[in-house]
Amino acid sequence: MSQNEFASHIGVSFQQIQKFECGSNLVGASRLDMIADAFEVEPGLLLEGLGKSIHRSHDDCDQIQASIACLQIPDGVEQAKTILTISEKSVRQPLLELARTLLSTKRRLK
Repeated sequence: MSQNEFASHIGVSFQQIQKFECGSNLVGASRLDMIADAFEVEPGLLLEGLGKSIHRSHDDCDQIQASIACLQIPDGVEQAKTILTISEKSVRQPLLELARTLLSTKRRLK
């Protein structure tokens, strides 16, 4: 199930799902029931380990949103898989620098 399908199933926007993920918005009890229904689990299962809650920073949220955006472009998944197969940082780093240079050049040309 995509995030858009999930959002539609529980009656919120895609952006609201991202806010739930980042912890910037809380999930109400009625919405929790809808989430459990979407995943075909009991609501209590979603509450397991609640005492060990994870607090994310704004940087974490920015990284999550950037990752989601990357995977939504047509060849984003292929790009991510390809980069992840390169184990040597000395090889990955120049690719990152090249991408940054291309982006910077594109922005200057606008």
